[in-house]
Amino acid sequence: MNLSYWRHPSYLQAKLRWWAICALEPIRRLYMLLYVMYVAGTTPIFIATPRSPGVRISTANTNRDGATGTYGTLFTASANGALFPGFRYQAEGNTTAGAIRLFVQDAGSGNVEMLKEMSVPAVTFVAGTTPPAEGEWYPPGGIMLSGSSVVKVSTHIGETFGCFLQGGGDY
Repeated sequence: MNLSYWRHPSYLQAKLRWWAICALEPIRRLYMLLYVMYVAGTTPIFIATPRSPGVRISTANTNRDGATGTYGTLFTASANGALFPGFRYQAEGNTTAGAIRLFVQDAGSGNVEMLKEMSVPAVTFVAGTTPPAEGEWYPPGGIMLSGSSVVKVSTHIGETFGCFLQGGGDY
């Protein structure tokens, strides 16, 4: 019987690799699990205070700078921030073609940045037949707000809209 095959270095290395994979893989996986669980900033957080804020706006504002004109304050985040999956608007009557603009003022001070501009279609509302204009926006990661951020909204044409942040809240 020739045992040279069993003593060959490549066979011994393969046998050692196989043993390392079988014996050490569960330990490596446990280490990675514990490492990921206890690294700072990786602890999952959840909505602590559910909110469904809404505001009615009706003053025309053609400015897109977020500072000039009239804006409705839709929401102010808590000190820990907030998350909302999306935004929704609903006209309260007839509309002409225009826009709804959503702005965020980070940490409640500083520049106001436009987050989204949504087109409003021209609709003649007829009860039971033609519903008023409505629209929604659900960005892939949601609308994440840092602590004390302020969400403002404006309409391009002086028509009445209800504006809402959907399904989220404060951390």
